[in-house]
Amino acid sequence: MDIPKPLNELMEFMCSFSKLEGGKELYGELDKFFQKRMETSPMVVFAKPRDGSKIHSKELAKACRTLWNRNFVGKDPFSAEMVELNLLKACEGEPIFKSWKEYDSGNGFYYSVYCGHSDQQVFFGILYKKEKLDAEILDYMVRYLSNLETIVSSFSELKKMEDLAHVDDVTGLYNQRKLFKDLDQSILKHKDYKEEFSVLFIDIDHFKSVNDGHGHMVGTHLLHELADLLKKVLRETDMIYRYGGDEFVMIIPDSNTEIAKIVGKRILNAVKNNEFTNAKSDEIKGTESFKLSVSIGVAGFPSDAKTREEILDIADKMMYEAKEAGRGQVCHAGKLISG
Repeated sequence: MDIPKPLNELMEFMCSFSKLEGGKELYGELDKFFQKRMETSPMVVFAKPRDGSKIHSKELAKACRTLWNRNFVGKDPFSAEMVELNLLKACEGEPIFKSWKEYDSGNGFYYSVYCGHSDQQVFFGILYKKEKLDAEILDYMVRYLSNLETIVSSFSELKKMEDLAHVDDVTGLYNQRKLFKDLDQSILKHKDYKEEFSVLFIDIDHFKSVNDGHGHMVGTHLLHELADLLKKVLRETDMIYRYGGDEFVMIIPDSNTEIAKIVGKRILNAVKNNEFTNAKSDEIKGTESFKLSVSIGVAGFPSDAKTREEILDIADKMMYEAKEAGRGQVCHAGKLISG
């Protein structure tokens, strides 16, 4: 089997990827390579605690037993049971990076390996082959893993840098740059999987009077407090961004506009029932309480819009219709909902 040359080519190809955006293309090319050269498909699996806690090396087996990404598997030869069995095998004893573990299922051979971990994710590689792989091929696979480790490490560092570039300084939410990127990804996801999504455009009512009457330091503090409240209202899959000034945008994945209107109404009530306060500081001399309200516009993809610009524009227009109708309301397609 002519493995060394294509593997060397693959190593060089893998090393050329230095951006997060290259991840999907990289794994797609890996998949093509293995299917063509080895009549098999590799699988990169990760385990990640749902509560966000850190993973320690002695707990790898526990993590992969309960927390690995089962949504990526399910078809032979990678059934959920078979993947879990191999992950546990990869974590036997003290997991050693680059050390392949072989498992003879009776219907073929699985090769699993621990690929390294960050504070909150553990990465594994799994291969399936009908015939047993010889030692020479596994040696080359070690080189493959060395490059995979570099890529995973680079992804981790780039993710940290990317997050900083996409965070709004005032609220700690994602910023407009990140919003545009995520909208583009949501549109691509719809093309691939026909998954709908909705956008909420949120604006604080009469916020200019707060800034004019109490100063911009108070206004800035209230923006931060509102951002914290909105994060508490969200589901885990929802995403929120500061669009600019006193405007916020939410992406509600895998939802139609009816679900989005329910989320919008929940936000109206949460804001209306909350008492906002500005913290006393060197810049702010006294503590005051504020009652706020918001107006929300809703637009759905692809039911209302076909592009990123369209869905933001329509949601923005619906928000202004909510304001013109008396504020403190949700508006979609000209229909209003009060909290």
